[in-house]
Amino acid sequence: MQVEDQTGRTATSVEHIGSANTDAELTLLLRSAKQRLHPGQQAFDFGDLEQEPHPWSESLT
Repeated sequence: MQVEDQTGRTATSVEHIGSANTDAELTLLLRSAKQRLHPGQQAFDFGDLEQEPHPWSESLT
């Protein structure tokens, strides 16, 4: 997972966060990435939306 800055169609990698092999690791990486967002940048709050598992997550078990 990487944090990227996108201007128009050009994306520039800002920081490599890490790699995830499980849903738990992915959750930790997402939390870490959210903390590294540019100052003042806001994230969408989707509230209590039901999330479906990733299609590839079943193949990892």
